[in-house]
Amino acid sequence: MQSMARKGSSGARRNSAFTLIELLLVAVVLGMAAGLAAPRLSALLPRLRLQDGGRHVIDAVRTAQTWATDRGSDVVIEYDLVAREVRLVAAGAPAEDMPRLPALPEGVRLSGVRLAADSRVTEGVATVRVHAGGYVRPHQVELFEPKAGRLLVDVHGAMARIRRD
Repeated sequence: MQSMARKGSSGARRNSAFTLIELLLVAVVLGMAAGLAAPRLSALLPRLRLQDGGRHVIDAVRTAQTWATDRGSDVVIEYDLVAREVRLVAAGAPAEDMPRLPALPEGVRLSGVRLAADSRVTEGVATVRVHAGGYVRPHQVELFEPKAGRLLVDVHGAMARIRRD
């Protein structure tokens, strides 16, 4: 009887393990699922880059507001549509003393800045003053990514928000 118990227990161990074929089948199914998900993820990346660009603009405005209120002097936000960058400039402050802003994400460009209802800058440099108290002239920044389209960043006083166009 002891020999039968041993056979039964070793047979149970053998059935509880995965076979090589089962493991290969799971690997194939996971590979197919990843293959189906990859195109969707690559289509999502341009929109994520565009959203990140919008956050860069909002961070630039907030950095300018903080800098202006902390130092009690006006700051100018420069939206350089040619160089595709956002800079901060303060009268009397050396450029190296100004905060360095990160570059816009790859593929995202500044396509325009609306300063008033009838004033839109689409080339060159658009400037917006941030007063010493932190007030920012209302404006709208338009970002563009070829695969994701346009994104608008609305800046009103102390608030900024991102919206899809």
